[in-house]
Amino acid sequence: MYKAIFIALLIFLGLGSCEKNNEIYPECLDQFGDFEPVNKPGKGQVEFIFYENSDLAVNEDDGRVYFEKVPGDRFVFRYQFTGDEDPNIADDEYSEVIWFAVDPKGDSFDIYPDEFENSGALFGRMCFCVDGGFHWIKKGCIHGRLVGEGKWEVSIAIQSETNHDTYTRMIRGDFLASL
Repeated sequence: MYKAIFIALLIFLGLGSCEKNNEIYPECLDQFGDFEPVNKPGKGQVEFIFYENSDLAVNEDDGRVYFEKVPGDRFVFRYQFTGDEDPNIADDEYSEVIWFAVDPKGDSFDIYPDEFENSGALFGRMCFCVDGGFHWIKKGCIHGRLVGEGKWEVSIAIQSETNHDTYTRMIRGDFLASL
């Protein structure tokens, strides 16, 4: 009798360990390899913020992308990595930023490549480098779900191309409402 209960318990625990959480993530998060978020591409600090009642005004001029966060009726999300500075190296300041906007309807969102331009999805590199500035995100996807009051869990798997390189980023973080 105890043996049968023990076996049933092992089967129950074995089945439970194979089950993922109830959240279903889009397959596109794995399109650049297994989705393994790296929130910091180096030593430094990260910020995950979203702004309510905002929008992104994006335009292009002579191959350069410019934008401004403006009042609007969407949520604007900003991921920013700022690298630690080395006082012994001149012009080593470095940061990366990902911006995008979504309609504030429902408790989840998915942004795919055909929606990147409408969402203002941009990848920026701020550095003393040849491909600094903002670039359109062309490949990947962004998935978000509301996890609490003023808090969104967002998974990002994107690729952005410059004239000199291709940048792939996989990020997951809890974005908090800006105060």
